[in-house]
Formats: sequence, structure tokens, C-alpha cells
Amino acid sequence: MAKTKKNEAYDKSHKIMKLHLVMTIVDRGVGWSVVYLIQKYGIPSHFIQRGEGTATKDVMDLLALKDSDRDVIYSMVPDNKLDDVMKDLDGFLSQGKRRAGISFAIPFESIAGRTAYHFMTLTVE
Repeated sequence: MAKTKKNEAYDKSHKIMKLHLVMTIVDRGVGWSVVYLIQKYGIPSHFIQRGEGTATKDVMDLLALKDSDRDVIYSMVPDNKLDDVMKDLDGFLSQGKRRAGISFAIPFESIAGRTAYHFMTLTVE
């Protein structure tokens, strides 16, 4: 990215992309595979959080689930790469029981400030 001049508007020297928060929930231990899949699109910003499902023992037995431990992955995806990322995630998550999960995208309507945008996209001035 180009350096901004002191009084130059940020959007004049940088390409501003609409961002989406892509959330993916998978079995514990599969989270890094999801991160690697999304990183191939040049998307560097991800967060992985440990999660636990809330299904009762009866529901887990009915669905043949062993445990409720999950990885929750948050990825900041620009608008122009969203369709490709979601297509790849769909293919990845439908490859059998070990890779079962859910993924969805939430659009950011606004981001307050240049520093927040830099943080979310990991861009460098």
C-alpha cells in the first residue's frame, strides 16, 4: 500500500474493500485446517476461539456426536473474495463427519477509523 501524504484522504491512496466476518464452527482440532484453507486467498486476519456446544446428551446420542468441543473461527474476508471462500468452505465442510460444521458471513456495515480497518485487514501503510 502507498504511504499517505499528510492531508490526503485515506481512500484516495488505498483501496477500501467492504468486509465480511466469516464465522465457521467445526469440531475441536479442525480450526487450523479452516484457517489454512482461507489463507490461500491472501486473507491474513483470523481468530480461533474454543467453543462448546449446548446440545443435551439425548440430542448428542441421537446425532451420534461424541463430544461438544468446537473451534470457532472468525475471518475478515473482503467482498471480492467472499464467494470463492464460501464455496471452498462448503466443499471442505461436506467431506465427511470429521469435517462437519457450519459457516456463515455477516457484512460489516461500517468500521470507525483507519486504525480499526488496518487491524481488521492487517494492511500496512
